[in-house]
Amino acid sequence: MHPSSSLAADVRYLLARRKAAATRLWRQVRPKSVAWTSVDFGDELRRIHEENIDTFDEHDLQGIGPERAEALFGRGADWRLRTDRIDELQGDILVEPIFGIAFLPGARIFEPSRNIHVDLEPRTDAPPAGATIKAVPELVHFDGFLGKNLWHFHCDCLGPLLMLRETGKVDPDLPVLIHRQVWDTPHVQHALASPKLEGVRWLIQEPSEWIACKRLYKADCGRDAFLRVRELFNREEQQPRRRIFLDRRPRFRRIMTNQAEVLPLLRDRGFEQVFAEDLSYEEQVRLFAQTRHLVALHGAGLVNMLHSDPERLGVIEILSEAYLKPHYYWLSRTLGVRHYDAVVGTGLNWQGNYSVDAVALAAAVDRLLASDTSE
Repeated sequence: MHPSSSLAADVRYLLARRKAAATRLWRQVRPKSVAWTSVDFGDELRRIHEENIDTFDEHDLQGIGPERAEALFGRGADWRLRTDRIDELQGDILVEPIFGIAFLPGARIFEPSRNIHVDLEPRTDAPPAGATIKAVPELVHFDGFLGKNLWHFHCDCLGPLLMLRETGKVDPDLPVLIHRQVWDTPHVQHALASPKLEGVRWLIQEPSEWIACKRLYKADCGRDAFLRVRELFNREEQQPRRRIFLDRRPRFRRIMTNQAEVLPLLRDRGFEQVFAEDLSYEEQVRLFAQTRHLVALHGAGLVNMLHSDPERLGVIEILSEAYLKPHYYWLSRTLGVRHYDAVVGTGLNWQGNYSVDAVALAAAVDRLLASDTSE
């Protein structure tokens, strides 16, 4: 239990968790009015571009045991091998207005990027009577819902679009479909304001609007997604000096339960406690541009390493034993971050939180600070 949580907050948390679990169970067992299947490759779906990417071939972590690090990040790991690809779908295509999922007649879904959230299904296989339907001959499918998440926007939406345009295999003048719920998100507006995207013809799908087309293109890409995205931003020359501990508010899962033990050792080493969710996106961008040493709980806020000076940046990521995800190790290696390390805490408790060995974390922080010989 988190030291600062009250009994009332714990009760509210438990009720919310039970409601969420009941909702997930209902989605699994409720009768389905439509039996959805996936579109198979053939006459209607073909791959027009494919390139395999070897993301990285070794790890250099100190804070994760060798066996676990090798399994997650090393030779043969799933995250190591990535593919740049562009798929072309043809037929009587509909894009529904809830998640922006595309499908063909016969309730055949065109799966989202890399099979993300494959449990999501359109509520119906046809527009209801009186629905608004916008018809366009062909389009590039950018995103319907994933981009609301900071990681997925840069990795699964924006990076693939830039790769698609680089290849020259798709007409650059085609409209690019993006859902209103994604378009209005602050981090999306920050990126799409780049002068380098001025030539993109955005087609914004409104929440109640169906899109009909005859040809649709969808892209996915590997590690170069972040390198392409980084080139969109005009980064001012700064001398990063700040030491930041990027924390998470108690309303989120995967927070540290022993902060009373951890915070003093970080403050003694000059670290400021910051919550990304308390900042506007522009403020987050400025924060990372000023950061030299970063200790962070695993979370989407780490995507903002895109706005840092990677040659000067040192990072320690804190993860739960039950949630070892290599997203930000991959990102740090891609950007060329000067120093990356990881410290693994315990498994998740009943609230979805965990503790971390303060001695191990202090040792990792001391290694981080000692590694910076240019300061």
